[in-house]
Amino acid sequence: PAWSEIALLPHIEGEEDSPTSPLISWRKIGLKIALVISLFVVITIILERYAEQSVSKVSKSIMEGIGLPGLFIFVLCADLMPQPFTYVPLIFIAVKGDVAKQLVFMTCASASYLAALIGYG
Repeated sequence: PAWSEIALLPHIEGEEDSPTSPLISWRKIGLKIALVISLFVVITIILERYAEQSVSKVSKSIMEGIGLPGLFIFVLCADLMPQPFTYVPLIFIAVKGDVAKQLVFMTCASASYLAALIGYG
């Protein structure tokens, strides 16, 4: 295999590599990660430039509805349950909703810490 691929299973002497052997292409993974990060940055810039007032208005109404207790509960649940989604957009909404960054950080950090204690408890 190429330097950018690594076998998931150990190679056994005398066996030939089959086309169905599980290989990880680190180059493909790196490109996918770079693409996702780039797409996130582009979308964020577009939102900041063209929809800042709308995003702020919606963010404020969401945070007025759920408040810091809702943020705490959402982060706690997100960290307790294995799921493919992240709560980073909710952090963005909280900050855009005029909640102090320090409060958002402390709320999310304490919820994550509690989730870790519950999970490992």
